[in-house]
Amino acid sequence: MTDGPPSGWDLAVHELHKRSLRGVKRLVRPLWMRRLAERNLHSREPLLCADGPVVSLTTYEPRWHSVHYTLESIGCGRLRPSRLVLWIAPSVLQLGTPETLQRLVARGLEIRTCEDVGPHKKYFGQVHDADTSRALVTADDDVLYWGDWLQTLAAAAAARPAYIHAHRAHRMSFAADGSFLPYAQWPACRSTAPSPLHFTTGVGGVLYPPAMQQALRRAGDGFRDCCPRADDIWLNAVAWRSGIRVCQTRVFGPQLFEVPGTRGHGLARENVGSGGNDRQLQMTYTAQEREQLRALAG
Repeated sequence: MTDGPPSGWDLAVHELHKRSLRGVKRLVRPLWMRRLAERNLHSREPLLCADGPVVSLTTYEPRWHSVHYTLESIGCGRLRPSRLVLWIAPSVLQLGTPETLQRLVARGLEIRTCEDVGPHKKYFGQVHDADTSRALVTADDDVLYWGDWLQTLAAAAAARPAYIHAHRAHRMSFAADGSFLPYAQWPACRSTAPSPLHFTTGVGGVLYPPAMQQALRRAGDGFRDCCPRADDIWLNAVAWRSGIRVCQTRVFGPQLFEVPGTRGHGLARENVGSGGNDRQLQMTYTAQEREQLRALAG
């Protein structure tokens, strides 16, 4: 496992790969989604296996009829979860369960309701209502997950069990006065080394060890007053306060395939594009915590 920063050559190759993938996406994504739709219609293969971690995610009304694409992609990975739990608000369940999701339930999906705490539903009910002795992986509801996404997280956790493992992270950055720089300016993580400055972004999938789940249980619903619309901020703040560091699984985070039509009404627009993360970061981290983190950043 290489912890150090990438070379200039590695950066150049990565940038070329990223640019080429933009064109590939337009060709590959429709074919991938068609395959997932066919799988949903005809497959009876279980979504689960006994050895995988628990995978938990949430969705809401605008994505209630498209989340099956994400779930199918998770269920046909090289490593499948031991449980696959979709958390929703009771108001969404009242809309009726689409046939696409009914078919997934027959293959092992659990659909559970909890209080509508926004994006925090993806982990909140799971860490408070379930056994925390097994690793928990959170996923987002608007991404097509690639074949080894869960296998890679599980392997990283087996090698370094005390840490949080993420496919994508940013590096916290600070202004001269000790305040956070705008979240949109934080650079992408370029290291697999554990660091308190690595800030997980849940979109690519994040694995939380039992100690982190227990810390979340102890932290309760403190997010309500500081970051009710930003689960990533709360999860990273609890990790920092609990002394649990973050590792990125590879030096370069993956290029993600989003489900078409889902980003126009998601949290990314509110939190990143409209500065929601910046306001909630300032409310969540105390001045002392910001100073401690800034000192680590150098």
